[in-house]
Amino acid sequence: MRSMYYAAVVCPQEINSRIENFKNYMHERYGCTHALKSPAHITLIPPFYFDSNDELKLKEKLREVNKTLKPFEITLSGFGCFNQRVIYVDVMENASLNALYDAMTGFFADILTNTRHRENRNFHPHITIATRDIPPADFGKAYEYFTALGFAARFRTTQISLLKLIQGKWEVVYPLVETGT
Repeated sequence: MRSMYYAAVVCPQEINSRIENFKNYMHERYGCTHALKSPAHITLIPPFYFDSNDELKLKEKLREVNKTLKPFEITLSGFGCFNQRVIYVDVMENASLNALYDAMTGFFADILTNTRHRENRNFHPHITIATRDIPPADFGKAYEYFTALGFAARFRTTQISLLKLIQGKWEVVYPLVETGT
């Protein structure tokens, strides 16, 4: 059976709670629900289909990555948007995060042949607040709200997580402990 997965840096609970408040604002004010399906995260390997009977292979790959990962700090600052479809918390430029993305792409290439999509996109790390379901007429007001609000946070990442789509919601299936400190 094929399931959907992605690999990401999942934010620590304190930051996840703050970003969840932003997502709830978008839900209550504009009816946006899509971003509520995931914890706050920075995607490294975008969603892909994979045989769930072979899920252990994905977990083993992440275990290898996590063993060699040197912890580094990620700084979040302000908000941004993509084409009036996505509002996100911006991730400051980070050479360690860019190197991790490049390593992850190479590391997973052998088991993700013919399953990856969007691989020609540039890496633009961000944490989504609302996506796909923002009413076009309300986008400007929503984005203005967030840019006026401002946001800043930092956290240290120590591991990469694997998330799986389970009953319409993305759940961390590896590791089963909180990311960051």
